[in-house]
Amino acid sequence: MAIAMARRKFPTFALFTIGLVLSSDVSFRGFFVEGAVNVSEKRLIQQIAKNINPNVRPVLNPSEAVNITLDITFHGVIEMAEKYQILTSSVWVRQRWINQLIRWNTSEYGGLEEISIDSSLLWLPDIVLYNNVFEEFGGRMDNVKTRIRVNSTGHCYWAAPFIFKTSCHFNVRDFPFDEQQCKLKFGSWNLHKGLLDLVPKRNLAPVAKEKVENGEWNLTSIQIKRSEDEYACCPDEKYTDVTFYINLKRRSLFYTYNLIIPNFLIALLAFFSFYIPVECGERISFVITVLLSMTVFLLLVAESIPPTSEAVPVIGMYYTCSIIEVALALVATGISLKVYYSYLYGKGLSPRLRRFLFCRLGPLLWVDTEIVSGAKLAKNKSCLLFKCLKRPKSSVPRDSVISMYNVIENKANLLNGVATTAKNEANLLAVDAQTSAETDITLLETQNSLSGQEIRQRVKKTSTAPEPQHAVSSTLKGYKDTDFHATESRIAAAIVDRAFMVLFILVFFASTLIILLLPFIRKG
Repeated sequence: MAIAMARRKFPTFALFTIGLVLSSDVSFRGFFVEGAVNVSEKRLIQQIAKNINPNVRPVLNPSEAVNITLDITFHGVIEMAEKYQILTSSVWVRQRWINQLIRWNTSEYGGLEEISIDSSLLWLPDIVLYNNVFEEFGGRMDNVKTRIRVNSTGHCYWAAPFIFKTSCHFNVRDFPFDEQQCKLKFGSWNLHKGLLDLVPKRNLAPVAKEKVENGEWNLTSIQIKRSEDEYACCPDEKYTDVTFYINLKRRSLFYTYNLIIPNFLIALLAFFSFYIPVECGERISFVITVLLSMTVFLLLVAESIPPTSEAVPVIGMYYTCSIIEVALALVATGISLKVYYSYLYGKGLSPRLRRFLFCRLGPLLWVDTEIVSGAKLAKNKSCLLFKCLKRPKSSVPRDSVISMYNVIENKANLLNGVATTAKNEANLLAVDAQTSAETDITLLETQNSLSGQEIRQRVKKTSTAPEPQHAVSSTLKGYKDTDFHATESRIAAAIVDRAFMVLFILVFFASTLIILLLPFIRKG
């Protein structure tokens, strides 16, 4: 009996389940039709796909040209490869034109005024980026498949984002204070002006508000110009193009902080080597080390600019000038050492050089040359002209040590030394005279005991022998002249060092100022 009751209920349950499924399917089908599919838009797109050929120009008159309005929004500089002269930029491109083959009555399509359609269903202008260097992109705008907005009057609006890699002529003359101008040149590849006319929307292209700032380049402006050109392939036809000139200004803080300032300080150290005492013996090696370090910096600069022979960059000119000045400082150091050790060779300084250093150059550089000039050049009237330029005498006693820092002896010590030397010389001469007198007395005492011939021989030997007093006197005079020439050479070397240091520092500051301001002078 239970089995019989189950059989009676089964058909009823099955019928209820089937009815529920059918009712759910109907409601789902009704929701899909009404909410997700716009019948009017679907019908309009089907009509466009059926009647429009994307290879045919959208004009009713075949002799009429399609006017394309081109505009861009610059989003930012991604990279500027100066060595390869390639600009990588992010750009949004917008194109507008009228498709005369697409027009509909909005009342027939449920009041639909605008649709968004796939770009493969409509005609697209064959706009190409002429100076493209990106292989994968090819330069054709129609390679990007974004949708096109079309309204009921046939106006088409097509926008697409791009990453462009374009060739950019890089002018290195004012590097790193330079301004570069790169361009994006768009034009039709196959259609001349009679079939496609390309016009810009404005004179200055806008920049996106949310653009990413580049750390090296600052975007100043983007100018737009339209031109018509004739090519060798088609001499009777003109092709229109629109060029966007991107003006960029380099931010030179990186190069100033990492290249210019270190080179300035290193070169300045080379010139201050003239202040190092000659006795330390490290002056030439120090200048050579500075010269090598500047050469390394020059190699770093050469890696960051394109290898071109069109112009010499400002920073390259600055480094070359600095290297030349340091090399000349090395030569000047050798000249200073030659003057310093001139007393060891020959008779020391020549009269003309002595007169020029101690009477003319020394007073101008505030080097006190009173001892040397007073001893040897007091009778020279030219020294009197520069007497007023000499440093005032100080009441503080100074050391008598002669070095590159203090080349002047204390006059009192010098006079005492001269007096002591004269006294010692007089004592020695007195001893020599006494010795000579005793020798004469001895000769007189032994004269009686010797024969006449022996006396004549001894007197002859005594007369031919050098007098001791003349030998001692000449030796002391030689030592005195040697000390004087040594002092004179050291003071002369100090004057030469100071002259070279002042000269090189002035020339270096002047050349640095002129070279680094040269780009701003050209702009002004």
